[in-house]
Amino acid sequence: MKTLLFVLPLLTLIEACDAPQRIRTPDSTFESGLDTTNGSGVGFTTSGSTGGTTTGTTTGGSTTGTTTGGTGSTINCIKTVTAYHAGLGNVDVCQDSGNEVRFKLGFSTTDQSDGTCIVPMYKDANNLSTYLGNAQCTKHNQGQTLEGTVSKNRNGYAGYQINSVMVLKYSATNAFFQCMNAYGQAYTSCMAGYGNNQFYKSYCESQGTTYMNNLCNSFKTNYPHSQVNTR
Repeated sequence: MKTLLFVLPLLTLIEACDAPQRIRTPDSTFESGLDTTNGSGVGFTTSGSTGGTTTGTTTGGSTTGTTTGGTGSTINCIKTVTAYHAGLGNVDVCQDSGNEVRFKLGFSTTDQSDGTCIVPMYKDANNLSTYLGNAQCTKHNQGQTLEGTVSKNRNGYAGYQINSVMVLKYSATNAFFQCMNAYGQAYTSCMAGYGNNQFYKSYCESQGTTYMNNLCNSFKTNYPHSQVNTR
């Protein structure tokens, strides 16, 4: 049995309706969370059956190889939630009760071309969210169940618990992370342009919000996505 995995490097918090709303801290230094190590993280492998460990080669973020060993699912679900969008189908998501980075996914559709991804997220009581690590992506068949590990590796965010995930297609990940990082990038760039003079703080906040809204509205309009709470 073969599985195909491709892991995105982090590219780029988010403002949205039913999905991304970002946690914003304009007075602090923004960390872009860039991770340019292609192929990092642990792949999603078939749950049950032969299951186990994927071996093979990683090139440009894609891992191909054979899955062997294992005796079945190792995920003890907190609960199972379903992310839905017409462009995604139903994606069942469960998070392991004993290890926050372990997930099991179930798919109602086949996608052997683009692939489906999850991004580990933290959502607070006000429904504001931020990403905590890389997008973990896999190609899949209808009815397939996969399990694996996400990367919680965003600098400065180790203390945040993964309590939700964003589900989206591989082709949407660039736009998603650009949206998520838009405010911080625009705000810090604006402030730097004025020598970090606090007199311009409100103006730069406005510039950051406008830039973020433009990118996030484009993401929401053009790419299927669904954020679900996992605990």
